[in-house]
Amino acid sequence: MNRGDSPGAIAICDSTPTILNTIIAFSVGAPAVYCLDSAPTIARCCVLGNEGGDDLCGTYYDNLATDPLLCNVYSGDLTPCANSECLAANNEWSEVIGAYGEAGCPDSDSPVKRVTWSVVKTMFRS
Repeated sequence: MNRGDSPGAIAICDSTPTILNTIIAFSVGAPAVYCLDSAPTIARCCVLGNEGGDDLCGTYYDNLATDPLLCNVYSGDLTPCANSECLAANNEWSEVIGAYGEAGCPDSDSPVKRVTWSVVKTMFRS
């Protein structure tokens, strides 16, 4: 989680890094990734809920746009719940996404769920 005056949760300037297996989520006031004269490769990351948007730059593929289902963000517990797609057992690549490879709490009953854009639009029709 990023807080402050950074132009992005991850800010990349004049370089071409590879960002793998990273959770880029819940940044306050900034987009997920900001690139200035840079072309990073971003793969197998979980990107969601960044206040400035979840757009990526450079070359990106095989990323999740889903709730990482972290145990308790507000108390600082950033371990994944047992049903998080950030755990190797729960994603198609069998890779850990983020710093923790083991669940820190049981399955989440998070209210976040995948829906299509059409479903979201119908929620706001008057």
